[in-house]
Amino acid sequence: MNKIDNSKKFLAQDNLYHFPYHYLPSKIDKDIIKPFKVYHWLYDYILMIDLIKSKIFNLPSSNILDFGCGDGRLLFELKSKRENKYFGYEISKKANMLFNAFNPEIKLINELQDLNNYNNFFDVITFSEVIEHIPDNQVKLNIDAIYSILKKNGLLIVTAPHENAPVHKKHFRHYNLNSLAKNFPKDKYEVIEKKFLFKKENYFSSIFRKFFFNRFFLINSNLLHKVYYRYKKSLLFTEEKNSQTILLILKKK
Repeated sequence: MNKIDNSKKFLAQDNLYHFPYHYLPSKIDKDIIKPFKVYHWLYDYILMIDLIKSKIFNLPSSNILDFGCGDGRLLFELKSKRENKYFGYEISKKANMLFNAFNPEIKLINELQDLNNYNNFFDVITFSEVIEHIPDNQVKLNIDAIYSILKKNGLLIVTAPHENAPVHKKHFRHYNLNSLAKNFPKDKYEVIEKKFLFKKENYFSSIFRKFFFNRFFLINSNLLHKVYYRYKKSLLFTEEKNSQTILLILKKK
């Protein structure tokens, strides 16, 4: 089949490929197939994307870079505001393939040295859930690169896991407010906003989560998911001692 078929049947199938749904089912064992994947932490992930999105959408049209963009989900959500120009930076080849599949229209940069072509170019850079993945001896190198490509008075939006949460095996470190802020010197950046996100679970919230996300049954009610979403959103902002994530918004001097 070489010729593109524009029949209704072809288009009905073709329109399903906005998401690779064939990859959702997993064969766990020879006689166990699960037609879904469930990750409870994705609730927090989407809440954080919505928060960053609200900050960016309140700004004038901008050149925006997602530094360490992974598979590009944040940019996928941001690109609905078409007057902005979007760019991604990611070194993972696997992530790049997914990025290009979901965001073919967005320029993807995959070499740190190529960022030299963008000095003082970006109005906004997001650096979300990335710094903890960078080896100790490369943190300054990456942050210096960010500084050089961000315009004067440009905004840098940083999120990182708080040290209240155990360091995950894929992370080099977690932070408190002071240890995170030290990476962005006061002579280069002004902190214009700081937030502590995702209140740590207590007994009640743990039970509530396990009701929605467990290995025995699925909740498929929109009404119940709306209740859970509103509950999770009510826990979005908290004090540092109870938080799991830090948000900093910095302005380049």
